Amino acid sequence: MRLSTILASSLFLSATAQAQIGPGELVLTYPASNGSSVEHYSSLGVLQGSFTGSENSWISSALMPNGNLLVHNNSTSVGIRVLDSSGVQVNQWFYIPAQYSADMDVFPDTTVAICSRGEGVLLFDQAGVQLGVLNPAGMIAAQGCQTQLDGTIWVADMGVNVTSGDGIVWHLDRQGNVLHSFPTALDPSDVAQAPDGSVWVSDWNGEIAHYSANGTLILQFPATINSGLKTLWSLALDFEGRIWASGHYDSMVYAYDQNGNIVSSFDTQASGNSTYSFFTSGISSDSAFCFGDGSGSGCPCGNAGGSGEGCMNSTAMGATLAGMGQPGVLTDTLVLNADHLIPGQAALLFAGQVEVNGGAGQFFGDGLLCVGGGIQRIGVQIPDGTGHASWGPGLIATLGWQSGQTRYLQAWYRDTGGFPCGTGFNTSNALKVVITP
Repeated sequence: MRLSTILASSLFLSATAQAQIGPGELVLTYPASNGSSVEHYSSLGVLQGSFTGSENSWISSALMPNGNLLVHNNSTSVGIRVLDSSGVQVNQWFYIPAQYSADMDVFPDTTVAICSRGEGVLLFDQAGVQLGVLNPAGMIAAQGCQTQLDGTIWVADMGVNVTSGDGIVWHLDRQGNVLHSFPTALDPSDVAQAPDGSVWVSDWNGEIAHYSANGTLILQFPATINSGLKTLWSLALDFEGRIWASGHYDSMVYAYDQNGNIVSSFDTQASGNSTYSFFTSGISSDSAFCFGDGSGSGCPCGNAGGSGEGCMNSTAMGATLAGMGQPGVLTDTLVLNADHLIPGQAALLFAGQVEVNGGAGQFFGDGLLCVGGGIQRIGVQIPDGTGHASWGPGLIATLGWQSGQTRYLQAWYRDTGGFPCGTGFNTSNALKVVITP
């Protein structure tokens, strides 16, 4: 094999803000002459943290199932850095590409896939041992790739060059067999499959296109990139179906709806050019709403909780509700975690189909009622000694929820301590969940 493995445990990166990458966050990779970085943002464009290093050629990154981060250094001797959640390097390995390596992703079984323009898709294990190459006849320049939960992979093939509009989109199994492919009049730089099986493709020359699963063009539109160079490196889909695009030599990031309209944007103010981006799986913290911290409706007796919490309870904190895993009909790994509850006193998770008072909530016991319409009781738990309770996985099947539906969840809990309002119960914040296939 054309590689060597070098173990290391030194602090390779410096971290700012919250270093650990959280669920539902957008991750962007930036090479720069004065050092590269990987930055992660909430889907509202709020910087959550970054990893920085002295190398100037980071081109892509990927998150392992165990939370480690892979960083791809595209240089003469390509290096893969393996970092833990605090930025400590735990491993690194090298290989020499035949031409130019670009995007990188990880299969559910931890196999690493690297797109190389001259070779196809290179497969490695976590230690850097090359396992094989996916390079079907007709593949010319593999540029962007996205692995799937079923073990398949989509590949964006740029074709002969970046101005000829002769690209191909491939769907391959793990042995490199072609499950499906279709030609496109674009020069694809990245690809992402939507929950409904359709495919979104970014074009090196600044277009974004949406294709059905069989390759029929549904929509094509020009991406809004501020710089004079209109090159698009990558795109990513979030859990609400928005399409995010990052441009080459441009610090702006844009989100589009399914019709190609801009719905959000933010400036990363990064000094280097954006390369590949991806959304981590799970429920973004941006899907939480109806807090008792004064950002919405006031709490019933002036009992505001801390930032991001529900109204304050007898522990002098407010309860929180957060999600992790995937709210999918097939995956069904969604878990809801409630914290700052009252130890030993019953907590009920419930779901509804509408946000109460536009998501601001209304007085309800010592807290706020944020969820209404077709209420479903999901189950009662007794919080442990730390005030923690959880529900799931398997909720989607149990509740009969279907792909495309939106549900709003909240936790109700007993608080018989007589403080602060004396009603005997309180609530957490609420959470929006969009069900995927």
